[in-house]
Amino acid sequence: MLEPHILLYLDGVTVSFDRFKALNSLSLVLEEGELRTIIGPNGAGKTTLLKAVLGQERTSAGTIRLDGAPWTACRRGSGRGSGSPPCRRVARSSPASRSRRTS
Repeated sequence: MLEPHILLYLDGVTVSFDRFKALNSLSLVLEEGELRTIIGPNGAGKTTLLKAVLGQERTSAGTIRLDGAPWTACRRGSGRGSGSPPCRRVARSSPASRSRRTS
């Protein structure tokens, strides 16, 4: 039997702008093959969530893992033409190299 493979894992993610919490202790697990939608009114934190997952926004608390690897935001101004190294890319393992089968 196949174990679920977690592609995106968020636990207690908080993003604050001064004293305003755009995300307050958000937790989410997205497994391989799942499709999720994020809906909400203006100002609910949808874009902030995506920027945190993409590494474009720093979190003030919590954990983000992409394909099992820890993920943190890049420094502002990093990347091409800035003189700073680009964001760290998460190396994805091939499906054949993943041990997901149980007896």
